[in-house]
Amino acid sequence: MTPELAVEAGLVAVALALPLSIAAMNLALAALTLAVLGCVVSGRLRWRRDWTPALLAAAAYAAAAAVSAAAGPTPKSSLLGALKDWHRVWSLAVLLLAFSSRRAARAPWGLAAGFSAAAAIGLWQSATGRAGAQWVRAHAFMHPVTYGEMLALALLGVLCLWGRPEAGLDNPRGKSAGAAFLVLIGAALVLNQTRGAFAGLGLGYFAACLLNKELRRWTLPALVAAVVVAAVWEILPTGRPLSAIVKAALSAPSGTLNPQLARWRFWSVAWRAFADHPWLGVGPGNYKTAFEHYSQGPRYNQLDYGSAHNLYLHQLAERGVLGIAALGALLWTLTARAWVRAKRAPFGWSLWAWGATAAFLVMNLTEVALQSELAATFLLMIWAWPESNNSYN
Repeated sequence: MTPELAVEAGLVAVALALPLSIAAMNLALAALTLAVLGCVVSGRLRWRRDWTPALLAAAAYAAAAAVSAAAGPTPKSSLLGALKDWHRVWSLAVLLLAFSSRRAARAPWGLAAGFSAAAAIGLWQSATGRAGAQWVRAHAFMHPVTYGEMLALALLGVLCLWGRPEAGLDNPRGKSAGAAFLVLIGAALVLNQTRGAFAGLGLGYFAACLLNKELRRWTLPALVAAVVVAAVWEILPTGRPLSAIVKAALSAPSGTLNPQLARWRFWSVAWRAFADHPWLGVGPGNYKTAFEHYSQGPRYNQLDYGSAHNLYLHQLAERGVLGIAALGALLWTLTARAWVRAKRAPFGWSLWAWGATAAFLVMNLTEVALQSELAATFLLMIWAWPESNNSYN
């Protein structure tokens, strides 16, 4: 197998594994890394040209996390947690080089196959599984929130690529396949019931509409679909988000916290932790410890307060001013570059990258999607595609 074919196979493997398994994704990334190194050593790829501002910003973000970890109360455990930030640097560097090889033509079909399987598994879970008197949220083999975020980004991609030759969706057969994929992914997203993912999808679609008049024609059907989804969620056993949110009190009659409104408590704890440790925070991975110290009111299940359920406040608490500045620089670099590419050439891949980046910013308002290796790697893959492979623009 030639180095170029190895890169192509590695990209397809990463695309296929992303929606299914974090272990399989990392194995695929490792194989892709070896293939990319083979191309670099043989002189087929020039690695220096891919030291883009985004990659440098990702490295600075990881370095800031290491500084906060070393200065925190538990340096050893915090430094181990901060290693995940270097995973983003590795993923972005490898993907940028891989897409530079111009061997990504089959990768969309890997994504389609992986997400189709993940959606089908999620639908089966909701149709057959129960947790007490409630339905099981569709989630496949990952956390339900991560699953919803990834489905939303995938659905947005099909909308941006619809009718375009980039992914073979410009012919009747391709359009039929795209329509079937939208129905499958959309159904799984509805039964997943992650509100932040749905809000991110809406904002991402709006962002893409700013630069593409073809998408704007579907604005009214999109709004109708959003209303229908909200109505369906109100009648699903694991849904009812609106009726729960309008409850006047935070505490339910049993004295336990209303989970729909719990984030207010998580956010206030993050702010108080930051106020006491403004420059470097309490250290990566220490929000849970800080919560036990700063929280007032009902006790929580330990799994519920592992994060502040808001990336920006979470990292403000754990990494302080240094960390939030590095995070802002990274997100600004990704967003600004995605905007410039899409505005200059509002075609399939660049439009998807812009919409997905905007959606990701919204998703992180209620979760910590950037700290999920699957969701973060998927976003970086979408972003890197048009950055390195200009033939798609």
